[in-house]
Amino acid sequence: MGSIGLDESINKNNKWNDQTLKYAQMSIADLESGKTFSTYGANQFAYKNKEDALGWMNYTIGYIQFFGKNNKKEGLTYLYKATQLNSDTKKNPVVYSAIGSAYYDDVRTLAKEVQDMIAAQSKDDTPEVAKQKVDAIKAKVAMVNGTAEAAIDAYARAYKLAKADPKKYPTTYSDSLYKSIGELYNVRFGKTDGLDAYIAKVDAKPMPNPTMPVTPISDPEPAAAPGTTTSGSTAKPGTATAPAPAITKPADAATAPKPAAKPAATVKPLTGASKTVAKKRT
Repeated sequence: MGSIGLDESINKNNKWNDQTLKYAQMSIADLESGKTFSTYGANQFAYKNKEDALGWMNYTIGYIQFFGKNNKKEGLTYLYKATQLNSDTKKNPVVYSAIGSAYYDDVRTLAKEVQDMIAAQSKDDTPEVAKQKVDAIKAKVAMVNGTAEAAIDAYARAYKLAKADPKKYPTTYSDSLYKSIGELYNVRFGKTDGLDAYIAKVDAKPMPNPTMPVTPISDPEPAAAPGTTTSGSTAKPGTATAPAPAITKPADAATAPKPAAKPAATVKPLTGASKTVAKKRT
């Protein structure tokens, strides 16, 4: 009962969301309490072991909260847990792309705040006020940097998993992830050179916990000629510049394919010729 509603929610039928959440929570409570079971689930909704079942129950709650109820904060708690368990959900790119999309939205919000703060600077500001504004802008840019890196990390994990299994995940899906990574990388580093190398080494460190505050990242300030910004453009003394993000829309994790069933299950269209969804999990 804690499994069936996930498939329905992915198919945009949210009728059973509340019941699914209830039973998935009950299942997690039983599993974490040490209760023993001869099997974990039944029929096509059977799981390999306790960890696998826990992963899927957490993913189910996370997915429904994140997409079905638009409660992203609550959803992230469970989606992140699904990445930490020895479950098939740990290899599901949709989990990571959902987390990445939450960070992506934050990057857009923060970048807009930076631009507004820059626009609020005035040549009439006193030196003290000017310094306060510059310091505030630098602090906000550091938040943009840290959030962008967290978004890149999550999206890169999703991309690598999807790219490694093109039979389950169509090229259009992995391409959309790669595009989002590139946009975020450009916001963070102001370039696209080195993107592939950055993606390749993302697994070398633990993924940031999306339920914890983002760690701001301040870059050393390069030397600049007097009266210019670091990019060489003329600027008023005491003013600051910041990234001008060219980001549009994050890769849509809600319409990404699910892992294929076992035995090999056929996939059916969800929305659009390139978007497919598998009926069942492994």
